[in-house]
Amino acid sequence: MTRTPRRAWVASWFAACVVIVLTLSCGETGAVDSQVCAVKQALVAGSANADIMALSIAQKRAIGRVQASGGPPGFFCSGVLVAPTWVLTARHCDQGGAFTFDAPGDDGRAPRRLSVIETHANPDHDALLLRLDAAVAAEPILPIDQALDAARYRGAPVDLAGYGVNADGVPASALSFLAEPIASIDSEMLVVDGKGRSGACIGDSGGPMLLRDGTGALRVAGILSSGSAACTGIDRYLRADVIRAWVLGMIGAPPPTAASCGAIDSIGFCRSDTAIWCNSSALHAQACSGATACGWSNAAAGYRCVQRQQDACDGVSDLGECRDATLRSCNAGHLDETDCASCNAACGWDATQGKARCR
Repeated sequence: MTRTPRRAWVASWFAACVVIVLTLSCGETGAVDSQVCAVKQALVAGSANADIMALSIAQKRAIGRVQASGGPPGFFCSGVLVAPTWVLTARHCDQGGAFTFDAPGDDGRAPRRLSVIETHANPDHDALLLRLDAAVAAEPILPIDQALDAARYRGAPVDLAGYGVNADGVPASALSFLAEPIASIDSEMLVVDGKGRSGACIGDSGGPMLLRDGTGALRVAGILSSGSAACTGIDRYLRADVIRAWVLGMIGAPPPTAASCGAIDSIGFCRSDTAIWCNSSALHAQACSGATACGWSNAAAGYRCVQRQQDACDGVSDLGECRDATLRSCNAGHLDETDCASCNAACGWDATQGKARCR
């Protein structure tokens, strides 16, 4: 297969990237919830509100900005800590020169800049490990240790994280997320499609795709390898399960630790047919199959594996769904339905909010 050279792809993205600002408007019906139909609200390609995997502050601090002094002016990438002193990013981010890693600061403080003392490029894939000169006070996020089965994960929404440029064409001042469904999976790549509305952009290269695995733990599913020059189309992420053995061979096996709850509460949520919740600081996960599905349990007052006919929200998760022009949302066990046409809108997935909306 012929590939576009990584450096050429980076250059073309720098030259052609345009982030489209989407404006949504609703008719003045008066009867439609303003939170469901956004009135004259401009949505850009990234948002802090699209974190559908419920990261803790410590987990968000694991995602930072990677800079290489040999790159073009303003060149940078994103990366994720897989150990306190190790950052995983894309190999094409190596533009020569010295590397630095900007670890996010606490409570709005300026990022902490660390020097990179070792670099290790994967010989077969677009992956690069950077060893830092000091540990970062964050919760590292490991590559997923389960095969990314297409039958399970195709269509599943995931978090895309990074520091890429925003609608103004300048780097994001804080970590941004998009929530997009996985469009396809092959032997090396996970593909997402912003369908002209959202996507990764300059500076997001090497940034992680995040999901919750079968145990509920937060994992790196992939790292951004290539993307649409328009920043609102198809983006390809190198599968983290493909390079996991190489990563652990370089950084060493992590000590066994209990998975963090992150920002998950006792209500929990449904992700990839798995019910995930937290009780007494302990993370719980239950895979649903057969006669059961992940849905609302009145007995547990949250999302659990339930008999399909007993799901109070009729199969609708916390992320909502569209049924033609009708927006269906689960509100604490109550199924709400909104006719998007009543506000002159269509029902669709909003990657900047991480849920279905009238738009």
